Amino acid sequence: MREWIAGQLRDRRIPQKALSSAIGLSEDAVSRMLSGKRTIKADELKRICAFLGASPPLTAQLPARDVSYVKVVGEVAAGAFIDMQYVDFVDYDIPYVADPRWPKEAITAYIVRGESINRQARDGDHIIVLDASAAPRPYQSGDWVVVEQRCGDLVETTVKQVRGSEGAWELWPDSNDDRFQRPLVVAGNGGDNVRVIGFVLDFIRSGTRF
Repeated sequence: MREWIAGQLRDRRIPQKALSSAIGLSEDAVSRMLSGKRTIKADELKRICAFLGASPPLTAQLPARDVSYVKVVGEVAAGAFIDMQYVDFVDYDIPYVADPRWPKEAITAYIVRGESINRQARDGDHIIVLDASAAPRPYQSGDWVVVEQRCGDLVETTVKQVRGSEGAWELWPDSNDDRFQRPLVVAGNGGDNVRVIGFVLDFIRSGTRF
């Protein structure tokens, strides 16, 4: 697919900047998409085709990577401290186009609960997560991460956006709910009570609900 898009831009002498402006993505996001470092989402492909006024050939519509499944292993919910010994969550699988750079065992999914990141993901949406131990770098400002916060024997698992710089990291919710307007502040690259356990690779939004 990305080869077809790149070919259209090249043959028609359309700069990547024009494409990024037309489909509402940054130039960096378009560059990563065309280089294979970022997946092309279905809604983005529709906007690209509308901008180009063309549809990809049938062979180009086949995904570059096999559709596989990823296991949903738990919930992310701000304010929900739970005793991990008594979790009754039942794992299940959802389809996901896997990035071959990451080992399968390093990719999991979580279901979003609550309103702490409702500007980015609603209650019931899913996130795809790369285990922090498999990531090629530490977290940095702008990353979306999964965070564990411990209080005695209880654990809260949430999604936050990293802001700040090394030595003064802030992990922010992204919500229009007044209850979720304060960051977690961590020193260095984490701590005993707060730690980043994974990077959010994708937000998977649910469709029609009945």
